[in-house]
Amino acid sequence: MNRMNKLVRLFMIMAFCGGGFPSYADSAYTELEMMSLPSWCRWAFQISSYNDKISHSKSRSASNAGNSSASRNALDIPGGHHFCAGIADLNRAKRGLGPYSTAITELPY
Repeated sequence: MNRMNKLVRLFMIMAFCGGGFPSYADSAYTELEMMSLPSWCRWAFQISSYNDKISHSKSRSASNAGNSSASRNALDIPGGHHFCAGIADLNRAKRGLGPYSTAITELPY
């Protein structure tokens, strides 16, 4: 019975702790997080498959972003959304809200 109690306890810890990091690491970036990124990152997210990574409550549509210098990827970085996601995830990791490995896997693109 003692062994069963340990297994139940272990299961409960794993179920309620979620493996160490909260699901915040997979959630959309907040407006405050977006403000810490280069201005063209919102545009880069909107035209990519990472569109779900940004909050759409205050975001401009990709068609409205146009080619304005404030929203355009001035460096023409291929896969700029990966760079932006890497920086945002790095900032989250610094605050203890996610693993550094998430950021590191985005940056080489």
